[in-house]
Amino acid sequence: MKLLALNLEFGRPVTRRWPGYALLAIALLAAIAVGSLKSSMDSRLERYREELRGLAQSAHSESKRRVQNDPQLQSQLARANGVLDALTLPWEGMFTMVEGAGTGGLGLLSIVPDPAKRELRISGQAKTLDDVLAYVGRLAAQPLFADVHLVSYATVQHDGLPAIEFSIAARWTNS
Repeated sequence: MKLLALNLEFGRPVTRRWPGYALLAIALLAAIAVGSLKSSMDSRLERYREELRGLAQSAHSESKRRVQNDPQLQSQLARANGVLDALTLPWEGMFTMVEGAGTGGLGLLSIVPDPAKRELRISGQAKTLDDVLAYVGRLAAQPLFADVHLVSYATVQHDGLPAIEFSIAARWTNS
């Protein structure tokens, strides 16, 4: 049996290759044009960003100058900052630690924070002075408070029973 060569060419070989080279050249030119356009747009974007930064700085300095020259605006800004300071206090942690340090025989009447000084005033009543001093010690051991001290105390009569009214000052920390 004789082996025959297999011929898989179904058409004539293409002799014209210039259309492929022309498309390749057009694609290369388009890629160069797009790269050039991108570079131009990047530099334009950077110029706009610099201009925007300059405008923002000038607007900031203008508003700062306007605030410095307007006492009414300064007082409004101070009030707004005070409200913001009061709202951003660690209220939950403070109340948890103030209540957690208390025991029976002691009642708290008021808790007054001063956000500007980061201080806290606590007033209350206790059965004995030892209860008050023990509370001051437990409050001083809390991680949120520092410089805890008894500011004042007085013995008073309530319904014929002696009681100690006290005032404690503490400074809160960021812990």
